[in-house]
Amino acid sequence: MSANTTETSNLNQSNVLLITNIFIGDDNKPVQNFTGMPMDDTCPFTELIFDPTNKILGIIGTIKKDSFHWVTRYDENGLPKPNKNKSMLQAQPFQQQRILINSFHEYYIRDVKEIQTFLEMYAFNKDFNWKKFLK
Repeated sequence: MSANTTETSNLNQSNVLLITNIFIGDDNKPVQNFTGMPMDDTCPFTELIFDPTNKILGIIGTIKKDSFHWVTRYDENGLPKPNKNKSMLQAQPFQQQRILINSFHEYYIRDVKEIQTFLEMYAFNKDFNWKKFLK
């Protein structure tokens, strides 16, 4: 069996378990949502996260890529360095630095029908009522 055949056959396996979880929305209030976790290491995703406030399914893949991220800058004691720019102090109290991080690639599905198609392809527990989180 070639590598392409194995790769293609993994794409239609139901190997993501959907579970109920809590999502912290933009207003910092907890909202009930669902997430998905891989059932085995052939799963092409490390995690699924549904954002109920924006009705978006976030998919964290297994492919890594280098990307720049802003992170807090720390001093030699491991404490965040205060921001010296007084105009930025209120919005950003600590210094930031841009660093290159090797992180998993992310995908987002915004259309409800496409979310349904995706979950029908990959969800192990197909009877999980994920549509209740669309309210």
